[in-house]
Amino acid sequence: FAFKARVVDQQGRPMTGATVSILGRTGEVVTDAEGRFEWKPDPPPPFEILVIDAAGKLHFSAGLVAGAGLGSPVRNS
Repeated sequence: FAFKARVVDQQGRPMTGATVSILGRTGEVVTDAEGRFEWKPDPPPPFEILVIDAAGKLHFSAGLVAGAGLGSPVRNS
């Protein structure tokens, strides 16, 4: 399985080329033109993601817990 999500800015626009990492895990992924990314294998919750935009600015970190799901896009805080 894989953890899939979409990253958007405060105006709801996709964050293309943003780097997404999961604290405590090696590696990173880059968002596509729609702000989507996929992390394999699916990390067991709880975990925290960090998002850095294409210019290198840290936008936010978000913690995810078991059963929470992502009912709406992860947004810049």
